[in-house]
Amino acid sequence: MLRFRTELTPTPVHLPLEAGASVVAIGSCFAERMGGRLVSAKFRALVNPFGTVYHPLAMLRLMQLALAGEPLPEAGIRRHPQTGLWHSFDAHSLFNAPSREALRAHWEAVAAETRAALLHADALMLTFGTALGRFRQGENEHEGGILVANCHQYPAALFTQQMASVPVLTAAYTAFLQHYTALVPRARIIVTVSPVRHVRDTLPVNAVSKSVLRLLCHELETHFSQVAYFPAYELLLDDLRDYRFYGDDLIHPSAFAEQYIWGKFAESCFSSDARAFMARWEKLRVSLAHRPFNPATPAHRAFLEDLRGQLLLLGKGVSVAEEVAEVERRLRENYSYGSHTVSQSGQ
Repeated sequence: MLRFRTELTPTPVHLPLEAGASVVAIGSCFAERMGGRLVSAKFRALVNPFGTVYHPLAMLRLMQLALAGEPLPEAGIRRHPQTGLWHSFDAHSLFNAPSREALRAHWEAVAAETRAALLHADALMLTFGTALGRFRQGENEHEGGILVANCHQYPAALFTQQMASVPVLTAAYTAFLQHYTALVPRARIIVTVSPVRHVRDTLPVNAVSKSVLRLLCHELETHFSQVAYFPAYELLLDDLRDYRFYGDDLIHPSAFAEQYIWGKFAESCFSSDARAFMARWEKLRVSLAHRPFNPATPAHRAFLEDLRGQLLLLGKGVSVAEEVAEVERRLRENYSYGSHTVSQSGQ
């Protein structure tokens, strides 16, 4: 039998996640996409609380600050000469604010939420985007500058670029994971490399960058039993391996590719019970999205009441309060609630 592609089946993780598990997803825009699917699947997921962050060391610094309850470093805070907004070179532009105090207050709120989520997480999902860092000059000349998480649209001449080394990244993350797994022994750490290519750095440099990140993941998985690698990068580049699985920009995965990678993620990282729950929940999501031509009919009322009952049964272990409230709102809107009489608005 002829085969026209090499299908990759990821190794199942140790202690897969159950339905409604608490997950913190941090990293690149690919983490945002997968994290959004976790939320839709009713996992208690905190997704990119720091905004999109691509460099492993920038991610690490933000997690360390949040866990320690520390403010953003004063040395990185500036007032942008063009926008007039205050920002931090250590943080994403979503923290930009009209005053230094407002920026700090926003950070403190996000850091507190992130710290609580990290300390109660069943899994920490880290998606590394690039090993090529940008450094602002003139502040720490002996160390070659300070790594920035975001350049905030300052002129490129103010920054230099440097590729992180595998030993430096491994040492930093080894120290962090030793500390974190001691704080949260039950947490699984899922590491992955974003399949989104950084073509502005040129394809050859991007290849080096991704190789560094892949080696980092390999080292962490080798040295920590709690760490599992999910091959999102290989699924797109080696399994699908065709430009029809990319978006119009030929850089980001297409919707089909995202769905395929998500399916593989579920197979690898979720328990069989969690996958069965997701199948039931997806059917209920379709029912919730249903809008009949004439909602004020006995048949549709029976449909809504049955849907409410299924949601209440499903709600064991997951929060469906919002969905139940929506179904009850529709019942009140179209019927005299608690009776079999169709309301005037539905006649």
